[in-house]
Amino acid sequence: MNYSKISAFLAITFGLIWISVFVADLFNVGVLGLLALSVVLSWAPGISAIVVQKWLYQEPLSKLGLSRKHFGAKWILTSIFGPYAILVSVIALVFLLGNLLHLPGFGFVVFGEGDPAFPAELSHYLSNLMGWNPGAMMPPEFWILVVFVLAAGFFFGPTFGLVTSLGEELGWRGLMLEETKKLGFLGS
Repeated sequence: MNYSKISAFLAITFGLIWISVFVADLFNVGVLGLLALSVVLSWAPGISAIVVQKWLYQEPLSKLGLSRKHFGAKWILTSIFGPYAILVSVIALVFLLGNLLHLPGFGFVVFGEGDPAFPAELSHYLSNLMGWNPGAMMPPEFWILVVFVLAAGFFFGPTFGLVTSLGEELGWRGLMLEETKKLGFLGS
C-alpha cells in the first residue's frame, strides 16, 4: 500500500473542497452558485485522482477503472434500467406486503386519486421551503406532474448523474479503493 500516494490524494481532494467552499462562502453565491459548487465538490476526488495517478506517479489511468474493458451495451443498459427495475420491485414489494397482506410498517401504495389534500399540502410545504408558491404552477391533475418528473428523471438522471458522480467514483472507488485493497473488505 502506497501511503504517500494516498496522502497526496487526500490532501489534494480536501484542499480543493475546502478552497471551493471558502470561495463560495466568501462571494456568497446564490442557488445556481451552490449547484455549481456541488458539481465542483463532486469532481474534487476525480481531479485529485487524475493529478496523483497521471502527473505525480506517471501511472496509467486504466488502473483507476478508466478502460474499455467492461464497456458494452449490457452494462450501459443495466446502469440505465437497473435503478428503475429496483424502484418497480420496491413498489411491488410494498404493494404486496402493505396493500394485500396488511403487514404493519410497510405502508401502502396509492393508485388513483389518493389523498385529495396531498397536492395542497405539498404546495404549502414547498412554498414555505422555497419562499414562493409552486402550487400556482401545478397542473390540475397531480399524476401528470408525477409522470413528468419520472420521465424527466429517466432521461436527465443518467446524464446529469454522470456529470456529478463520475468524479466521486473515479477518486474514491478508482484510486482509493485500489490503493487500500490490501487492507481487506472492511479495512478498505
